[in-house]
Amino acid sequence: GSIFFVRENKVRGFPETLGQYLKRERESRSVSLEEMSRGTRIGLPFLEAIERDDFESFSQREFILVFLKGYARYLG
Repeated sequence: GSIFFVRENKVRGFPETLGQYLKRERESRSVSLEEMSRGTRIGLPFLEAIERDDFESFSQREFILVFLKGYARYLG
């Protein structure tokens, strides 16, 4: 199965996926993907996949949750 998360974006007024939410939070803190990759030691392609909600590109599904936790922890 795939991970699916939708929450309403109060500012924009339409549903927001997990990837969109994480990207918005990262950008609101002025953190680049490259900086996040260095800080979390998560490869840039995986961070990009997370923000695209492309969880199918993870060959080892158990890494998805680990990477999501690392992403969220880095942003605080």
